[in-house]
Amino acid sequence: MTNTFVPDSTNGYLRFIPGTHVRGYFGDEAGGAFDSTDIGQSWDIGCGGMVSCTKDLATWARALYGGSILSPSSRALMTAPTVQSRRANTRYGMGTAVSLVIGSWHSGATMGYLSWAAYDPVRRTAYAAAVTLLANRPNARMEPL
Repeated sequence: MTNTFVPDSTNGYLRFIPGTHVRGYFGDEAGGAFDSTDIGQSWDIGCGGMVSCTKDLATWARALYGGSILSPSSRALMTAPTVQSRRANTRYGMGTAVSLVIGSWHSGATMGYLSWAAYDPVRRTAYAAAVTLLANRPNARMEPL
């Protein structure tokens, strides 16, 4: 993973995204959009305070879900739907959604950007995608696959 950054003192806490990168856009209430690329993301450490590319996201998904990072027992806990998710009629483990179609996946978003990374253990294939225009709709949500 060579194009992934985490905020710290050496990069100005990612006040600006380094290098060549896509621009992010966030929808406004009037139906337009504004460029949110240069809005500092350091405020969002927990759910968006890292900058990466889809190639690195796919590399991470393959390593995490494919068995290179966690022990088999930890990976099983991470991908097993929790009691709470089963009660809500979803398939979500410890930070990981589970799809019978594509395997394990996780997504993340911050103002102007949304990313998604998955690993299909049957095909041994990692997938990653990014969206750079997010609507500003109060009830918007990702639908499970």
